[in-house]
Amino acid sequence: MSVPGSQPRRRPAFGLLLLGIGQARGLAQFGADPDSYLGSLAPLLALQIVMALLFMLKAGFSLALLFFLIVVCNLLAPPVIGHAFCSAWGRRASWPLYANVLNWSVWLMVGVLLVLLPAASMTLSIGLSPTVAASLMLGVLAIYVLWFHWFLARHALGVSRARALLVMACVVFGTGVLVQTPIWIGDVTGLQPTPEFSVTVLPGPPNGSGK
Repeated sequence: MSVPGSQPRRRPAFGLLLLGIGQARGLAQFGADPDSYLGSLAPLLALQIVMALLFMLKAGFSLALLFFLIVVCNLLAPPVIGHAFCSAWGRRASWPLYANVLNWSVWLMVGVLLVLLPAASMTLSIGLSPTVAASLMLGVLAIYVLWFHWFLARHALGVSRARALLVMACVVFGTGVLVQTPIWIGDVTGLQPTPEFSVTVLPGPPNGSGK
């Protein structure tokens, strides 16, 4: 029973499921204010800090710092790039909703990956090589990430299809460049991530950067 004058209870997980299948009404399940954005960002940053500390115990401070810079770029670059477009197009009021859903979309992509893994295993049973199966899985995931970015920009920001495509392209490309920057610094300074490093990184908001 709802109290008169109170706001309806939001269910972000349900909203994420709706958005994941192309239902824009899922946006109603997310807060559209700066506090909601910060509330969804805080656990992601806390998780990355804990993972960086654990990584530091195994690989040392320098590589742990490199790890942290990569994941922070992955988390913060998409909403920052999106904010630039919102400012240019007079859509600043829509930005908190867009940024909030970006944070939640981390868990959507984890779920999609968990669905694709058994599908990739099934392709092995019909004779495809592991390399081909992995390439197909990553290709499908990349296409889904690009679609989701476009769909979110289109409906959360309330812009045209063409503008949503521009936001998607700039967010994906810009985030990829920014994520690569700490890696380039690591190459210059001789800090080469170990194989365990790439496995440890939890993806931030989907950007299709491949790192």
